[in-house]
Amino acid sequence: SSQQAQQGNNQRPSAQSQTFDKNDFFIKAFVSNTNPYVEEQVIIQYKLYLGPQAQRYQASIRKLPSSTGFWTYDLNDKDAEPARTTETINGKKYTVMDLYAVAVFPQKTGKLSISPLEVQTIVQVVMQQQQRSNNPWDVFFNDPFFGGGRVQNIELELKSNPVTLNVKELPKNKPVDFSGLVGNFTMKASLSRNKLSTDNATNFSITISGSGNLQHIQAPEIELPSDFDVHEPNIMDNIQKGANGVSGSRTFEYVIIPRNPGDFVIPAANFSYYDKTKKQYVTLKTNEIPLKVEKGKGQSGQYYSSSNKKNVQIVGTDIRYIKTTDTQLKTKHNAFFLTPLYWLLLFLPFIGFVLFVILLRKQIENKKNMAKIKDKKASKLARKRLLKAEKYMKSGNNEQFYIEISQTLWGYISDKFYIPLVELSLDTTRRKLEERNLKPELIDECMNVLNQCEYERFAPASNTTAQMLYDMSFRFITEIENEIKKM
Repeated sequence: SSQQAQQGNNQRPSAQSQTFDKNDFFIKAFVSNTNPYVEEQVIIQYKLYLGPQAQRYQASIRKLPSSTGFWTYDLNDKDAEPARTTETINGKKYTVMDLYAVAVFPQKTGKLSISPLEVQTIVQVVMQQQQRSNNPWDVFFNDPFFGGGRVQNIELELKSNPVTLNVKELPKNKPVDFSGLVGNFTMKASLSRNKLSTDNATNFSITISGSGNLQHIQAPEIELPSDFDVHEPNIMDNIQKGANGVSGSRTFEYVIIPRNPGDFVIPAANFSYYDKTKKQYVTLKTNEIPLKVEKGKGQSGQYYSSSNKKNVQIVGTDIRYIKTTDTQLKTKHNAFFLTPLYWLLLFLPFIGFVLFVILLRKQIENKKNMAKIKDKKASKLARKRLLKAEKYMKSGNNEQFYIEISQTLWGYISDKFYIPLVELSLDTTRRKLEERNLKPELIDECMNVLNQCEYERFAPASNTTAQMLYDMSFRFITEIENEIKKM
């Protein structure tokens, strides 16, 4: 501002120097790393540059960057004022506004492209009056430093530069239990209590914290003793998103119900990832945790827990009271021989063996075709995820809703049409649907749903839009199932 004042006092700018130059207004995309590994976090920041003439501005995003082959997180705080700095380029002082930021995690190798960010903006600039006057007061009040000049609103449509990433494959010699993640993580395990009785339960928690694609962390494999009844873990995410990217934690909480008294050990859990800073694979390991179980007051017999740790049965009973009085014993007539029950029990082993062979052969056939198994589970799993998405929608958690809808659709298409998740794209999806001879209008609706879902994950939307997207997804899955049944 001091420089502007000096120019206003010492030299009157000419009409030509005040001509508006639209090249002084542009958007630039800054990429943290253009050569990442698969699953490595890349932060892309979009900044709006306003030329020296700009007094005020108003910008709205017309089209968000789009891409395939990425898992993305929106890093923008909609309630915070955008950061504002200044930068001098070729002698011109620009006001720089942080416009939009996103973290992307590439899911496959090769050259991946991200389309430009498109913004519509109205810039208010002060233009000096063209006509000259010999009146010194006119010269004084026409100086831009003193608020003189003509205010003009100019509408501009701006595009950022496109972004291209050359994604590399991770180094070889991966650990057997490699999670597929790249970043920096820590892991800890804990028990809510390590001393209890057989009629109580304890919570076993594993928390993985750090910076990376936290929502892709799967529950570690744990071989718990067969004396425990263990349910599927409850997954809790605590994710922070900001200028430094995505960080936080994911917790897996298991409810453990002991069935036998004794001294046990909860084994260690492993988690492997690639640390780019150390340029090596890192395997984290929790400590073993002792657990003491005492006999509960409500226990009336010996308990047995099956190998799958879910079915629990009582296999013992208390000792019955022994009678001390005289008892008259007599031989009872054996009417069992050659009865229908006799013949049934005689042939029952043979019937059971035949049924066992039939079921075994069917099971072998199903195992040979894992794609068929996925096909059968695709619809059931998709509807289960849709119910979860509906809960997010009703609670107003739109961000989690769009993430869940996106996972539902891509997961369903992957299972139904045998496409690995890392190879999924709009092109491969359309090709697979066309190969199945589905109706063209159904294929177009599928593309519309996927495009709309990808867009809505980053653009604020109303509950009506969320409901519409939910209905479209549900209808799409239902129609796909009906079409395939007709074939």
